[in-house]
Amino acid sequence: MNAVTDENGLAIVDGVLVKVDPKKWEPSMTIPAGITEIGKYAFSDCKTIREVIIPEGVTTIREFAFSGCVSLESVITPKSLVNIDEFAFANTKLYKENTSGFIIINDILINYTGNGGDVVIPDGVKVIGSNAFCEIAYSRALMYGVQKAPYRGRLRSVVIPDSVTKIERGAFLACGELERVDISDSVEYIGKGCFRLCALLKSVRIPPKLSCIEPLTFGGCQSLTRAVIPENVKTISESAFQHCYMLESVEMNNAVEKIGSNAFEACVNLKSFRMPDTVSEIGTEVFAGCGSLESMTLSKNITNIPLRSFKACDRLADIKLSPKLRAIEKEAFDGCYLLSEISIPDSVEDIGERAFASCDSLKKVTFPQNLKNVGESAFLNCKHLSKAELPENVTDIPERLFAGCQMLRKVEIKGKITSVGESAFRGCSSLASLSFP
Repeated sequence: MNAVTDENGLAIVDGVLVKVDPKKWEPSMTIPAGITEIGKYAFSDCKTIREVIIPEGVTTIREFAFSGCVSLESVITPKSLVNIDEFAFANTKLYKENTSGFIIINDILINYTGNGGDVVIPDGVKVIGSNAFCEIAYSRALMYGVQKAPYRGRLRSVVIPDSVTKIERGAFLACGELERVDISDSVEYIGKGCFRLCALLKSVRIPPKLSCIEPLTFGGCQSLTRAVIPENVKTISESAFQHCYMLESVEMNNAVEKIGSNAFEACVNLKSFRMPDTVSEIGTEVFAGCGSLESMTLSKNITNIPLRSFKACDRLADIKLSPKLRAIEKEAFDGCYLLSEISIPDSVEDIGERAFASCDSLKKVTFPQNLKNVGESAFLNCKHLSKAELPENVTDIPERLFAGCQMLRKVEIKGKITSVGESAFRGCSSLASLSFP
């Protein structure tokens, strides 16, 4: 929908102020009532504006909204304002005349331009804005000339005061030298990717009021060694701890209900994990590439093991499956070289393609009595598997089901088989008995 500029030089669409004609604005102006959001670039390059009064009802100021308003020195904001995006006031006097290093509007810390090192955020700040300390955002701002702030030193540690209740997305993204963050118990929300790529971050205490660890919150924190999940957290979102290479232990609470895709992917030093029975859902590739993971206890309420959940968990030797499990999806345990025995509950009806492929040490599989469907190559190259007993509900033998199972001596098929796929038993050089009903 195209915005139409009114007689006051304002273009408004569905309560969003999308553009201002700088020729019709005085140095001190009041935005009219009825606006809920000031859009991206709305006042960009209105060079003569010195003061803006924002009315009650406005909740959000988007990025670059006042960028380039070089004379702007005063912004009067309403209580309703809760979100100010990065660069919203870039290249204004609010930056140029600030000496504290903290750009704060309406108790929202929107940017830090100080000398780095050990930083204590001022008491009274309620919200740390998106990308406020982000090294990538700062570099991008300088690159595109939207912020001509002096050189900012890199953070080593940050103390967040009791007044802060919310930390927005990417607030500390890619702070490459940040080692420690002291977060107050008052914080109720930490946004997506907040500490992502803080490669030296060794210690961070997750505040107890959090109900969700958002996507990528600690992704790529390569030095983080321990995570304690507070009692109120119900969701660990996708990629929350992805690529935390030094993470050795995760202390779970008894309230978590969902663990998202890739949440702990490639945590290569994680050795064990106890999943509480409150968890009813896990995402794809949730523990994929956890090369040191030796044991896993799944929640008793898990009904599905999704795509590549434990793929390439090289040292996984012991896993306890849920009695309510219905399906093991494609490549779920592909490449779990040390898994020697698996007892699949009778509740399981489907085993996906390559579900246990290349499990080199797998010697014994207890097949579920209710199994109906087995995918192609489900047990491909399980070199030490000696016996397989397929229940009566299995009627199709898919391609390469047991291909490369060099030690397989006996296969007992209890159902009436309607098809046998190509190369189902190729390379089964020890096979001596294949029985049908």
